[in-house]
Amino acid sequence: EISSDLNVSVLGHIPVMDISRVKKSIEGVDPSICSIHHSKGRVSEAYRTIRTGLYFSNRGKALKVIQVTSPVPGDGKSTLSCNLAVTMAQSGRRVLLIDADLRRPRVAKIFGIDSDIGVAAVVSGKAEIEDAIQPGPVPNLSILPGGKRPTNPAEILSSERFKNMVDMLREKFDVIIIDTPPLLAVSDPGAVAGIVDGVVLTMRLRRNVKPLAARAKSILEAVGANLL
Repeated sequence: EISSDLNVSVLGHIPVMDISRVKKSIEGVDPSICSIHHSKGRVSEAYRTIRTGLYFSNRGKALKVIQVTSPVPGDGKSTLSCNLAVTMAQSGRRVLLIDADLRRPRVAKIFGIDSDIGVAAVVSGKAEIEDAIQPGPVPNLSILPGGKRPTNPAEILSSERFKNMVDMLREKFDVIIIDTPPLLAVSDPGAVAGIVDGVVLTMRLRRNVKPLAARAKSILEAVGANLL
């Protein structure tokens, strides 16, 4: 139904996880990052299927900067962003995960890293990019956290300086994944969609998901996004 009603291809389906039973292999990393804690399980395999789908989804053109968003909060977009970044790094690519959800940044908490300096400080010129990027818990993975919550998140993400930062980082990494806020909650993700190579829309299957997903898709179409 998602495929026919929205006229898009489905990259993959992530099964529901019981994170209370996860045995952590790296302390400090949230149990939802199963691609680290339980890399041979079926949920990790589902994330790898999406990774493979992304590698082949752009009609042969390389996808370097991928945005992850969702219709509403609670759809699992940060969990998807983090697991996707880990699986891509595990495949040998140099990956940068950017937390551009400046209202509710979660990436630093998920990976148990320091979040004082991040996107907001770099874009506003208060910090150097080298000081903000931190190594992730697996080889080839780097993380740029959101940092302290700014007063003007929409202005930061729609600014020329944010675009210039992403363009500069394109030269240093094979893949950049940008976690952005939900589309129906705020205007920020629409601003980012115009500067990335493709957008992944994730949704939790529940009763009222159809109208929410349709509205989210129309927002992306309005800004000319490449919906993957």
